[in-house]
Amino acid sequence: DRREMQSRAENCYLVTHIVNGMPLVTVVTPCYNAEPFIGETIESVQNQTFQDWEHIVVDDGSTDQSLEVIQEHAQRDTSGRLRVLHQENGGVCRARNVGFAARSPDSRYVLFLDADDRMKPDMLDVLVQHMEAHPEVALTYCLADHIDVSGQQIKQPRPPLRYSSSSFGMQPVSNSVRATPVLSLFDGHAIPSTSMIRCHDVEEAGGFDEALGQPAEDCDLFARIGLKRQVHRLHERLIEYRRHSGQVTRQAERKKQQMKRLGKKWSRPWSAKDPLFHRRRHIWRTWNGCTIPQMWLHAARDQFRSGRIFRSLLLAGGSIMRYIHFIWITATVDFLRKWFAASK
Repeated sequence: DRREMQSRAENCYLVTHIVNGMPLVTVVTPCYNAEPFIGETIESVQNQTFQDWEHIVVDDGSTDQSLEVIQEHAQRDTSGRLRVLHQENGGVCRARNVGFAARSPDSRYVLFLDADDRMKPDMLDVLVQHMEAHPEVALTYCLADHIDVSGQQIKQPRPPLRYSSSSFGMQPVSNSVRATPVLSLFDGHAIPSTSMIRCHDVEEAGGFDEALGQPAEDCDLFARIGLKRQVHRLHERLIEYRRHSGQVTRQAERKKQQMKRLGKKWSRPWSAKDPLFHRRRHIWRTWNGCTIPQMWLHAARDQFRSGRIFRSLLLAGGSIMRYIHFIWITATVDFLRKWFAASK
């Protein structure tokens, strides 16, 4: 039948790639001053059970010994699948875009692996199998175990809640559901290290916006992809995500400023004819006015159960005020739109 024929075709495609030495998956790693971790990151790619990959490491003008560590691993790599690029410091977005542009032309999937994270051995295998079985999906991401600077596992967070719009406001998406709404992609549910993306979807979306910084740049790209195609989440923990003080994503004020810039981008037309503008603006407003308050209410409940009453009240109060502000803004905009339409 049709499914069996499609499966045979996909298997032939995989075999052809392996025989001809054409990588099916490109792993791109931007590296800036990650000397203590980059060796482990490279080795985690080399230890994959799925071996049809190429690994492009882009040194982003490191001032430590990162480049030397990368080159040592490249010299030991007899397969030639580990490639090293070097550029003056231009930021993580530019490094990812440069690495993506340097991929082999026949590569079908890309995964942007950060220089301090470690893949589990079956990560590529699981993600590729899911993507091959679901051609309608542009991006598949997984959950992660958290590790510290020394590589030891630390307390694992619960899988973050995802939300979808409903007639009653926002409702959580069950963990058994793989499809992830665009709304949830703004909360860092999918991050580069956990996400496998079809290369043509990255190309169509235009890659990472180099005018944005972490963590807004990956939220922006993934949401742009999610506007047009499906995004799936797998419940397996396939990667070890390192937490340490040097991470940009742990700098609260910088994160706040970058998300403001992202909001401005999503709230204005991107061209003279922008067919997705109204939907994109609606999604961003719903995220700010409904999804964030819902997240704060869940956090307030958890704080209350932990005995942090004052913190719980602050979160609950902030949630209510933000939601009221959203309702007021929405009602005002709708009134003005109808008034202008009636006056014409």
